[in-house]
Amino acid sequence: MNKKKLFSGISSAVLILGSLSPMQAFAQTDGDVAFQETSKIEHPTSGNLGDNANWKLEENTLTLEGDFNNDNAYKIPAEWPWYGIRERVESVKFGAGFKLSGSAFGLFAQMSNLKNINLAGFDTSGITSMKDMFWGCSSLTSLDLTSFDTSNVTDMFGMFLKCESLENLVITSFDTSKVKDMNSMFAYCEKLPSLDVTHFNTSEVLDMKSMFNSCKKLESINLSSFDTRLVKDMDSMFAYCSELTRLDLSTFETYETEDMSFMFGCCTNLGSILMDPEKFDICSAKETDLMFYNCTALKSLDIQNWYPKTGSKKSDMFLNSGLETVLITASGEDLLPELAKVSPTWHVNKKGPYAISTDDNTNTVLDKIKEDRADYSFPVSTLDKKLYYSLDYWSHENEKVHLGTNGQFSPTGNCEFIIGELTPTRSGYTFLGWADIPDAAQAKYQAGDEVTLNLASDGLHKDLYAVWRKNSNSSSGSSSSSNRVNLSSVHEMHRLYNPNSGEHFYTKETAERDHLVNVGWNYEGTAWYSPKSSSSPVYRLYNPNAGDHHYTLDAKEKDELVKLGWRYEGIGWYSASKSNGQAIHRQYNPNAVAGAHNFTTDENERDFLINNGWSHEGIAWYGVHPKNIKK
Repeated sequence: MNKKKLFSGISSAVLILGSLSPMQAFAQTDGDVAFQETSKIEHPTSGNLGDNANWKLEENTLTLEGDFNNDNAYKIPAEWPWYGIRERVESVKFGAGFKLSGSAFGLFAQMSNLKNINLAGFDTSGITSMKDMFWGCSSLTSLDLTSFDTSNVTDMFGMFLKCESLENLVITSFDTSKVKDMNSMFAYCEKLPSLDVTHFNTSEVLDMKSMFNSCKKLESINLSSFDTRLVKDMDSMFAYCSELTRLDLSTFETYETEDMSFMFGCCTNLGSILMDPEKFDICSAKETDLMFYNCTALKSLDIQNWYPKTGSKKSDMFLNSGLETVLITASGEDLLPELAKVSPTWHVNKKGPYAISTDDNTNTVLDKIKEDRADYSFPVSTLDKKLYYSLDYWSHENEKVHLGTNGQFSPTGNCEFIIGELTPTRSGYTFLGWADIPDAAQAKYQAGDEVTLNLASDGLHKDLYAVWRKNSNSSSGSSSSSNRVNLSSVHEMHRLYNPNSGEHFYTKETAERDHLVNVGWNYEGTAWYSPKSSSSPVYRLYNPNAGDHHYTLDAKEKDELVKLGWRYEGIGWYSASKSNGQAIHRQYNPNAVAGAHNFTTDENERDFLINNGWSHEGIAWYGVHPKNIKK
């Protein structure tokens, strides 16, 4: 791959784009991306807001007065009449008084030089949305909002997003009883050392994705008042909170939470997470990928009542963590292959809950965990020295087959499995047996055969793949019915275009798509279809300096970019297999800073770009071919 420039000189337009990442919280590249101002445009410095309010900018002070109901007049930040001169605003006041009702979406968005707000006379009692209200106010260092009436607010998405210089934030008067969305509420408040949210009522909140993402100076936070019973999304909630040393989540109930991926990702100093195993569960979580990624200070964890959801995505759940001791029950044995990525050797005590530890020379009593669950910094005694091995069988098109025991413990460096009698079926094909590699022509194993996993050569996990012979009466040149999948088993991949930076952006999330469209991106339709799960993840990365995203199937390429300063944003989607797939072609523009890569299924588009100076970099991955989708 061609390396992208990470710390080169970047134009102001690209810097605006690059300041935010659409993944980690749908942390939007907002209105200024689509409505970039130029010095040639004459912007008004005063005007009316409806019939009963007005605004003016004099001597770098924005004054708002009157009574204005913003039900539909200004729907996105770039539509506020002062948006074109927002960088000239250094202070805000409300004259004889200003009452705003309805939406305050992006009211002060991207006022990067705003240093002072005199809130006297500002009536917020009628506001229903404070989405992105202070987004990008990067020069604000202190904000006291005790005068705010938030009793009717339902949306606080990104309210303080990218307030990078904010060191003091007072929100102790906030009434959050009606708020449903706190996605990215404090994301990228990188200098905020403390935050008092002890009075928050979160009983109606559905989304806490990236709520504290990249609050890099936050040393502690009291979340004892949080009611999380309705929360669906906790993706990246505490990601990159690198100064946090301890989290007390004992009040968190997560029975409804579907996404916990990267929840504590890169919390490198987080040494203790207090969770009530009766309340904090992953039973509904469809995604827990990289949940504890790079939590290098985290040595111990109590997950004794965790029941992973069948078919959930949990790849690299504990990757690069410092875990040495885990309390777990038999119901959580599906997590052991992920723990094996932390250490190839775990010693097991099977009395009561499994206590597994990388240390087999200690004598601490297991009950210590129950007596003092706030302190996990102790090892666990071991009675048996056993390793957990697992074997998975794959039929076709990433379909997993369950043949007897798929996982078991062994006291040695070898583990024997006996292949079960169940024969997988595939319309139009005859099953021949099992092989070590996908798409093999000949079978190596049959039912009843013994498969031995050797720790030194195989590790703790092995995959076997069904071998198939196509029946002679199967029609050629058309899609076999066995290759076809239901529409419910694929994701529609959306393609968007930023007219200012030239970047194409790809996402399976409709909410992310809709948000970017609302802030000025062009929606270009369905790019391809991806399987909802497969053994081939496509990794998503973000360049915080150039504002560019990159997507790759290559884990080594991902790791190399992370070393160069890119942010790993998790698994974006999955690749289909080559046999059932539609090729996604990758091209590279050697002259671009942002939008340097393009991904397309359209060979005409590929050839056009190549003829205009782009480099062809081959097939990036595969989508599910539309002809193989049952609609």
